[in-house]
Amino acid sequence: MQASSKIILGGVLGVFVGLLLAAGLWGNRWVRTQLGPEVKTRAERLISERFGGDAHIDSLDVTLRPTLRVVGRGLTLGTPGSDRPLIRIDRFTAAPDLATLMGRENHHISRVTIEGLVIEISPGFRPAPHGHSKSSAVEESRFPFVIDEVVADGARLLILPKDPAKPPVEFDMQKLSLHSVGVGQPMSFVATVQNAKPPGLIQTQGKFGPWQRDAPRQTPLAGHYTFRDADLSVFKGISGTLSSEGDYIGVLETIKVKGVTDTPNFMVSTGRHPVALHTDFEATVDGTNGNTDLHPVDAKYLQTEFVCRGAVEGQPGTKGKFVKLHVVTKRARMEDLLRLCVRSEKPFLSGPTAFQTDFVLPPGKEEVMQKLQLRGAFSIDGAQFNNPHIQDRLEALSRRSRGIVKPEAEAHETVTSDFHGQIALNAGTATFHDLTFGVPGAQIELSGTYGIANEAIDMHGSARLEAHLSQMVGGFGSVLLKLADPFFARHGAGTYLPISITGTREDPKFGLDFRHKE
Repeated sequence: MQASSKIILGGVLGVFVGLLLAAGLWGNRWVRTQLGPEVKTRAERLISERFGGDAHIDSLDVTLRPTLRVVGRGLTLGTPGSDRPLIRIDRFTAAPDLATLMGRENHHISRVTIEGLVIEISPGFRPAPHGHSKSSAVEESRFPFVIDEVVADGARLLILPKDPAKPPVEFDMQKLSLHSVGVGQPMSFVATVQNAKPPGLIQTQGKFGPWQRDAPRQTPLAGHYTFRDADLSVFKGISGTLSSEGDYIGVLETIKVKGVTDTPNFMVSTGRHPVALHTDFEATVDGTNGNTDLHPVDAKYLQTEFVCRGAVEGQPGTKGKFVKLHVVTKRARMEDLLRLCVRSEKPFLSGPTAFQTDFVLPPGKEEVMQKLQLRGAFSIDGAQFNNPHIQDRLEALSRRSRGIVKPEAEAHETVTSDFHGQIALNAGTATFHDLTFGVPGAQIELSGTYGIANEAIDMHGSARLEAHLSQMVGGFGSVLLKLADPFFARHGAGTYLPISITGTREDPKFGLDFRHKE
């Protein structure tokens, strides 16, 4: 929830603007030539005390005609231990009434306008207590003013990486307004933020504060957000238009988010088949670095549902964030999974599927399927091949494996297969270990690889058949093969054959593989 960080810092800005005006308007009210410098000096001192940094204002003017107005230019708030300011403002303008100027309590400033706001979040930023500050209760009693509205359209948020050689992440706040801005009370906010990646508009509103002077990371935050028209094609290898909506609550240091996402046209480039993807999620966001714990994410598309738990987090020395998840199916169909990653209009395999896998998506410019890493186990019960050529071969294998040499006897039999195995996906290649699938009369064990993009197959293993070799052929051939039966009846099988499957998904090659080691 990087949008939350933007609103949080905007709220902080509103608080110190309230302090600025309240402190400044308490000065010499009658001598115009002395009022501006005194307002400036007090504002700098009190902002520094309140936020634990060094505040500086290049100039501040108070004018009485044609209306009472305060104009400040070049305001900066430094970060302790850093040579870069936390906040920079080109210009701010306020028009208080006379009662407020004279220090009357419980008065309001209707509006403050801020131009050229830039907020920079340094790694591990934590305002340091000022040596001469007083308690929050005393400070709050000295500033009885409330600003009805602070407008800071066009503000920019920069998140600085730990490596100074790397560029910051930048967010543009097209609209930002804060309401009932004062000290010692929560304020409401409304904002429109242009998200950088994926690009899209975030609309958010809620409440922030009151600001915790001695423990700023514990400042409360709560609100609602909507994220519309986010273009996922900026992540190479996928595409779609994402929308999200949800609520968040917590403190700056730990924000809990609950929401939903909808991508009606989600697509992986290797498959090129759009599907409607919906997720319900709960997450905990570290507002100081953007790391996110997911617990859980429930994802649904077509007839498939799965649950993801894990984190989106950075690693030292690496630009960007890693997505690390443990994924378990609640219910799934093999044809749905293949539809995402295989280009064929009709997936080659269908059936109910169960799997669990560790999912790692590193940062980088490569396509998603080229950098995605999976390691897990799966099973498919009652699977059917949708390629008639393959299905016919399996049905023939099943009949002969049971010693049925007259195919017309079971011409209408539909054979299904049960698959079990382990899979590892890396650099776009799926590697299978201990892959087993069975049809009536036969058990196949294979290991090898399958290319997601080129659909190339390179699998080797064995076939265990119920029938002896001589029982799988008719006529005089069966008599001759009886001599060979003892050589192929191994490992508890009527017939044991080393086999290979090569070629491509569209044109697989089945053969004996006596050269391959068992």
